[in-house]
Amino acid sequence: MSSGWWRSERRRRSRSPPPAGSRIDSALRPVEQAGGIVFRGNDRGISILLVTSKKEDGHWIFPKGHIEPGESPEVAALRETSEEAGVDGELLGQAGQPLEFTWGGTRYRVRYFLIRARSETPRTDGRTKEWLPFEEALARLTYDDTRRLLRDARPAMERRDAHDA
Repeated sequence: MSSGWWRSERRRRSRSPPPAGSRIDSALRPVEQAGGIVFRGNDRGISILLVTSKKEDGHWIFPKGHIEPGESPEVAALRETSEEAGVDGELLGQAGQPLEFTWGGTRYRVRYFLIRARSETPRTDGRTKEWLPFEEALARLTYDDTRRLLRDARPAMERRDAHDA
């Protein structure tokens, strides 16, 4: 091998990472989002809040969205739940591991948090929202990974709901 190869290889390896916000950085780093698995209890059991997707007609999802600069994932989850569904709640902790996927050529990482609903105000942003019994919410969710997340969160929701009774 020539010494020229070694110099170029050393130079390539010693480069610092791409600057934050650059096109290369954006391609490597997923867009960070946060959302809520929002629930409430009543005499018939646990109800789960689902909203329709803005980007995909007919898809049912948990409220979620981008994490603003300087905002924690927890605060973003509460904000998105309020903005998209008009529900304010108590954040109880992260639900499972972050979900990662690619949509429209962009990589995303979404952290979901378990949120117990406390109050609700009407929304007029064009989205449909529904409170559904657990099993119906499980069937209505569009994506397998969010169904799995909801299934895995059920014991924690039941424990938390029992503490409120």
